[in-house]
Amino acid sequence: MKPTIFCLITVTFLTGCSGGPAALKPPYLAPETAAAEAIELYDTDRDGVLSLAELDACPGILASIAVYDLNNDKKVSAEEISQRLQKFVDSKIAIGRLIVSVQLDHRPLENATVRFIPNLILAKK
Repeated sequence: MKPTIFCLITVTFLTGCSGGPAALKPPYLAPETAAAEAIELYDTDRDGVLSLAELDACPGILASIAVYDLNNDKKVSAEEISQRLQKFVDSKIAIGRLIVSVQLDHRPLENATVRFIPNLILAKK
């Protein structure tokens, strides 16, 4: 191996590849605050929990109710939301992958424009 190539490989190994993009930082999230806001926005009967009927306005949680509803009472409390959100914070993941299939009349819809709108924004409209 030529000395120049060996030196480049050694330097790269010791210092790392700093020529790539910087690591992404996860967004700031305060689980307890976010959970309290979700209860405030969606708890229409003011009983302190989100029922299945109230979760119709919050499809993200409703679609994953089995993950949020830790005591299997078919309701979601602020504590349950906070615990789930804390798992996202603890994972330190900044970006995720999402695969979407857009269909119209049970057939793939080509060239569709898809906009993802957070649930909290929908609730404030």
